[in-house]
Amino acid sequence: MGRDAPVRDRPGGRHGLPRRPRGALPRAMRALLLLAAVGVAACGGTDPAAPAPAPSRTSVAITFDRDGESGSAARTVRLRCPSPRREAACRALSALPRDAFAPPPAGQVCTEIYGGPETARIIGVVEGRRVDAVFARTDGCQTARFERVAGVLRVAGRVR
Repeated sequence: MGRDAPVRDRPGGRHGLPRRPRGALPRAMRALLLLAAVGVAACGGTDPAAPAPAPSRTSVAITFDRDGESGSAARTVRLRCPSPRREAACRALSALPRDAFAPPPAGQVCTEIYGGPETARIIGVVEGRRVDAVFARTDGCQTARFERVAGVLRVAGRVR
């Protein structure tokens, strides 16, 4: 009864392992399947009394300084969306792409054309994500970023 003997003639079960009692595996598998089914059922239901999730809120402070660090003080407007009074500003803010608040990539080649002294900062939560971005017109890249958010600044009442 060596290696070449048929499986049924070898001691123990297949590959020389001890035989398990008949029906032991199906019983264990049934118990495992039952536990899995109960777990899935517990996770899949919804509670009709549970409150609906709150709509995505936007709440930001927009600071705009028309003449940079000299002259008049910066002005700040707070914007909470949705807002019937500032619906256009909320729409403009939510229409901005995700990367509108990201700084220009390091090493990006930019024209050295000064666009003006205006600066702006948008800080808060937009569509559920935190933002803290400063905008200026110090070079071509920064001016392009500023122009992307100028619509928000304009409808928020700070840029002409």
